Amino acid sequence: MKIRTFALLTALTLVNRATADTNQYVFTTIDLGETSDYSLTGTYLTGISASEQIVGYYSDGYSNRHAFVYAKGIFTRLQVPGSNFNEPLSISPSGKIVGICSMPGANIHLFVYDHGTYTIIPDPPSAQPGQTHASGINDAGQIAGYFVDKNYRYQAFVFNGGIYSTFDVNGLPNPQAQGINNSGQITGLVGKHGFVGQNNPFTILPDPPIQTSYSRAYPTFSGINASGQIVGTFWDSQSAHGFVYNDGIFTAIDAPDALWVVGPQKHLTEVTGVNDSGQLVGFYIDAKDRYHGFLATPVGTVVAGERLQVYIDKPNVQSGLLSDLVTVSGWAIDNQEVISSVRVAVDGIIQTNATYGVSRPDVCTA
Repeated sequence: MKIRTFALLTALTLVNRATADTNQYVFTTIDLGETSDYSLTGTYLTGISASEQIVGYYSDGYSNRHAFVYAKGIFTRLQVPGSNFNEPLSISPSGKIVGICSMPGANIHLFVYDHGTYTIIPDPPSAQPGQTHASGINDAGQIAGYFVDKNYRYQAFVFNGGIYSTFDVNGLPNPQAQGINNSGQITGLVGKHGFVGQNNPFTILPDPPIQTSYSRAYPTFSGINASGQIVGTFWDSQSAHGFVYNDGIFTAIDAPDALWVVGPQKHLTEVTGVNDSGQLVGFYIDAKDRYHGFLATPVGTVVAGERLQVYIDKPNVQSGLLSDLVTVSGWAIDNQEVISSVRVAVDGIIQTNATYGVSRPDVCTA
């Protein structure tokens, strides 16, 4: 018996969204579009706040990276004064941002942007110049990251109150802290394995389903939310996949339009951030070798009353075995944008356009 998955796919007037057939997420592609910078190469999203502020960057034709905040359809440029390279790496639930920047001819440094104020963070005294990386920040201003020391070893740290505190992970070498939540739980990588916890002994996470013979077998563990959901990216023998790790289970996340054509066909999706509602952000490469940012929202999630909801009434788990013609019915509602059409997909393959616009007062009054 083959289990088939039904999905409703909605098209909106401003962006296109599609429900992932296995992961039950609604995907929104977020692209910066045309800018005045030479040769825009794509849009990369790196973090999302509780109120759905999204941080990311784009790269121009001169290999400079330019930071932005995206909220409610508006892109706002972020730039540390005097800098020519800005890459935001994480945003806290309340909107504090940590990233890296550099001035012309200077090394890369950390910066924090806190509601209009930029602060440059000095490097740890034992770090190699330009080799300090921060991947997480929480509302208390604690920053999780890592640096390469004078002996060319990775050192994990938490930066808090102007002080770098390094730590090891269960005595294992070369730890990299890559995310931190408001409870102070840290996630990251040590060797080829993920870890999570607040202090030693940390919990070593099981490995994602990767082919370790592949040259890029090292996963990333790039974010953790208040529920302990961890997100990141792993590589198998062919492709890169985002993931959500929750209660001992890895769920692979692949953007519907991801297709990286280099030699054999490959897919590339990276998940870089998660908020406390379980919304994911990241980026993917399409068949034209173009990078696109995406937002993935769990089906049925409503954030601040502004999110799309999609639901299938029939068929459902009580429908039993299906054969011949099947009627698929449900509803979709969005308080932010206008839904222009709904399509029905089976096992991820679009079958037909649905009749959309039938009155559903039961949905509106629920």
